[in-house]
Parts: sequence; C-alpha cells; structure tokens
Amino acid sequence: MRNAMYPLLGASILFAASLAGCAKNAEDLVRQGEHAYREKDFDLAVRCCTEAIRLRPDCAEAYCCRGGAYFQKGDFNKAIADYSEAIRLNPKSAMAYNDEGAAYAKIGKHNAAIFDCTQAIRLDPKYAEAYSNRGAAYAGNCDWDKALADYTEAIRLDPKYAMAFHNRGAVYVQTGEFNTAIADFTEAIRLDPKYAFAFHNRGLAYLQTGEPSMADADFAEARRLGFSGK
Repeated sequence: MRNAMYPLLGASILFAASLAGCAKNAEDLVRQGEHAYREKDFDLAVRCCTEAIRLRPDCAEAYCCRGGAYFQKGDFNKAIADYSEAIRLNPKSAMAYNDEGAAYAKIGKHNAAIFDCTQAIRLDPKYAEAYSNRGAAYAGNCDWDKALADYTEAIRLDPKYAMAFHNRGAVYVQTGEFNTAIADFTEAIRLDPKYAFAFHNRGLAYLQTGEPSMADADFAEARRLGFSGK
C-alpha cells in the first residue's frame, strides 16, 4: 500500500494536473478511481474521485467510489458522508444504500444500517450482499432470528457467498448450535480455502463440541494463513 504521507506538495499538485490532462472527463477519472480501488490503492482512488467531483459535482458514481475507498481506509464517517451524497444525487442506487449501511454497522449504528440495507433490498430484491449486511446489523443488535433469516436469504441468492456462510455460522455459535455452525464454517472454507477467520471460528466451535484436536488443527491453519486476532 502507498504511504499515507506525501511530503512533496509540488508532486501532489503535479499529480492533480496530470489527472486532469490524462482524463478528459469525470467519467474517465471515476474509472481510474475504480481501477485504483481494485488494485487496493485507496489513496489514489480518493484522489481520482475527488478530481472527478471537482469537474462534475453531480457525479454520484464518484462519491460512491470515493466512499468505498474511505471505507477501506477505515474512515467510516467520511465514507458515510460520500454515500449520503451519492444517495441524494441518485436515490435509486441500491449499491449506495448498501454500502452506507455497511459503514453505519462499522461504527455501531445498527438501526441506521438496517434501514439502509432495507432500502437497498427494496430497490434490488436479489441483492445478496445487502441481505448479508443487514444480517450483520441484526446480529449487532443480537436479533439472532432475523440475522439468520437474512444470511440464509443471501446464501439462497448466492450459494457461493463464503462470507454469508461464515457469518451465519457465527450466529449459530451465539445460539449454541455448534454443529450447525461447524457445517457453515466448513462450507465457507470449501468456497474460500484461504479464509483464515473461518478456520479460527470453526476451531472455537470444535472446542464447544469437545473436539480439541480438531480445534488445534484449525487454529494452526488460521495462523498459517495470517490470522493474528483472538
């Protein structure tokens, strides 16, 4: 990832000028920002989209893309501000509602997240990610039944959605259904064999079912894949 500090102010000014020169319009800049986002260069994504907004302040896509970059940088309040502006400019953007909901959930505003994800689902009833994000918000409110229902619907809409399987498994842990949780974590791992968090959480579930050797194997694999949390 690019360093957060850019000590040469002149270089930043030249960069902005080069953006304007290379990209003829805001749409080109947004495409550059989206490419930078996919490459995980979130600072560059922010700068491309900021220049796009300067050129065309009514470009909802630029706000949405910049909001995504801020989200990945952990600046959830700035992400929410950008998503809100994207929604104001394009009230029919299911993606902007969904992404704003995810950002609200990150700062613990679960009811706001539920509202936004519900709007996303209203606009796009087949939006698996919106169901998953609303499920996470319901889980944040300890509303396990609604969380399970949303994760299950996300899985129905997208049977290869590893994160939805994992998150549903985490809810089953909360409700004490450890074998069912293990089944969901196992499916998440089958879909994404490098899903370190799923290995870790399956290990925790194995401890609850009295299978310490299985738990130890999962904890070891989680560490091998880079998991360092608790």
